[in-house]
Amino acid sequence: MNLHSPTTAIALLSMCLVTSQSLHAGILIDDFDTGDISLSKVDSDAVEESQTGLDPSRVIGGRREFLVGEFGTVGQNLLIESGKLIFETEDSFGYFDLSYGTPEEPLNLNLTGDGSDAFVVETESLTSLLPVIDLRSSGSSRRVSISSLTRQMLPNGNARILVPFEAFNGVNLQQVDQIILTASRVRPSSEITILSIATTTIPEPTTSGLLMYGILFFVGFHNKRANSTNAVGDAAAKKHSKTK
Repeated sequence: MNLHSPTTAIALLSMCLVTSQSLHAGILIDDFDTGDISLSKVDSDAVEESQTGLDPSRVIGGRREFLVGEFGTVGQNLLIESGKLIFETEDSFGYFDLSYGTPEEPLNLNLTGDGSDAFVVETESLTSLLPVIDLRSSGSSRRVSISSLTRQMLPNGNARILVPFEAFNGVNLQQVDQIILTASRVRPSSEITILSIATTTIPEPTTSGLLMYGILFFVGFHNKRANSTNAVGDAAAKKHSKTK
């Protein structure tokens, strides 16, 4: 292994940051490990479905509300099975909402009561398509797209995304009525996969993480200095050759 390679240093840094930062376990919103269901849009009508009586320790509020294919054509499929939520499109753009809590039966959820300051979403890869998180409280709402947020590779090959609560400006996080995962205009022949969503606390940089930043800085500085020295040496050699 070439320890002077910036690529190697970055890889080491990424591994260190991922494996050294364990997350605070907050409120589990859904781990998709209970209440298997399969929904498909087969005609012009959207598919609406409710699941009740679910284990509230696995599904917040013990209830899911689905809306699949409000727009678009047939070929929109949503599946919850074996710890995964999968939404697939065929020849149509895709649309779905998965709601926790309803206007009639709100969650009345305090997201920050245990010190949490972010959602953590786990998915299968660094490139998986992801939905929008829509928080609603007392007439106010805020939608945050999580597809563009930084993803961290996990040792098991999955990826996680941290969604800071501060992104949901204007929503009363101590009194959340609904949490909605929503997607619109998902490209044809595409797939959204989520393994879990929960709340957590964004970790502070660890000592080992800071150490790796230092190593990365040193390697970059060393390479820059070495390149500069080589350039000066080459220039001197050329000048000497011309004077002979």
